[in-house]
Amino acid sequence: MRHTKPSPDAPRAADDGAREALLQHILASRHFRKSPRLRDFLTYICERAFANRLDEISEQQIAVHVFGRSPDYNPGDDTIVRSAARQLRQKLELYSLGDGAGSAWRLSVPTGSYIPVFERTGAVTDAAQPAADRDGPPWRVPLWPLVALGAAAAGGLLIWGLLFAAGPVDPRTVFWRAVLAANHPTLLVSGDSGLSMTMNITHHTVDVREYAEKKLEPLPLIDPALPPDSPVINFGKRRYTSVADLVMAVKTTAMAGRLSRTLDVRFARDVTPDDLKAGNVILVGDPWGDPWVELFARQLNFEFQIDAATSTHLVVNHAPMAHEQASYQVYPADPRHRNYALIALTGGLGQQGRALLVEGTTVAGVDTAVDFLFNSTKFSDVLKKAVHGDTIDDFEVLLETENVAASAVQFKIIAVRLHPPGA
Repeated sequence: MRHTKPSPDAPRAADDGAREALLQHILASRHFRKSPRLRDFLTYICERAFANRLDEISEQQIAVHVFGRSPDYNPGDDTIVRSAARQLRQKLELYSLGDGAGSAWRLSVPTGSYIPVFERTGAVTDAAQPAADRDGPPWRVPLWPLVALGAAAAGGLLIWGLLFAAGPVDPRTVFWRAVLAANHPTLLVSGDSGLSMTMNITHHTVDVREYAEKKLEPLPLIDPALPPDSPVINFGKRRYTSVADLVMAVKTTAMAGRLSRTLDVRFARDVTPDDLKAGNVILVGDPWGDPWVELFARQLNFEFQIDAATSTHLVVNHAPMAHEQASYQVYPADPRHRNYALIALTGGLGQQGRALLVEGTTVAGVDTAVDFLFNSTKFSDVLKKAVHGDTIDDFEVLLETENVAASAVQFKIIAVRLHPPGA
């Protein structure tokens, strides 16, 4: 029998075919079927990538060729590409959770770039295998956020599939293994938006001591003429949380499943100080929506503060370095609509476990922090400096974001702090 030596270009051709097949499958999926503009967007950037014409994958070129803008398009005056890119990323995340969950390839558009990235997941496609059998061991999630988490998943969420590739351990894997403990459930605490809205309206602050003792009432009335059952007055009694917090919960739940770890999701008002001492914790929100973050403030360089009288958010930089400000303030009249987000890994209470704080001066700030944690290649660059083998130093990353229609459209890292043990 005569054996034909395979062409060295054969593996590359096979990969190209797999990428093109994945693109067509995504475009035909239910997530993109009724979104012609996003289909055009994805097709444009992928076709340019396939042809190695990466110089044509820019905000200006996309605006002209996909959205019909004039050649003199100015991104500073029109954010259509950035807004559409955000929707595109969400659709791709939703596809990854659903139709593409068992695919051997994954397509993403990392934050801060418009160039598509095709990556092997290492998954073995098996259409006959039930999704429940692929998800790993169960995790414990209380009933109250279950419906909300499902709703958030419908908005488009991402499950990482490349954390377990062969070779050196990915810094993000080391990070998540430090955050999600192996020997006990990690507690994720979502923010109390009802409390945040009440304090914003009444200008009455509730510190962590009052919150821990459930001294949430009586709050000063906005107008004594309002009926006692007015929704405005009762905001503080309602169990509201933000979509950004739920996105964080869903993505972290998926990560816990992949790492065979257990996650316990709770509403901030259902938590006690003893719960925070039991092991690893993840706190989502700011001092208004999640007063528990105050317990960790003295361990950090960056501290979120609020002027209750003016409802002004402030990020204090306790030890400014060169080219850094001593504080960063959110101005309501700021034409750039800047907000701030903090991702901080620090020690747990009583030296038990680790604590991950995901804070934002607004919901859009929290959304930026979550996007940075799960989607940004810049986060990997930070982790490379903090990770040493299979251990990771404490760190803080402060982000500045600009918002359009209450959604973050772009961000930049404005400060990083690494805290090696004993430093």
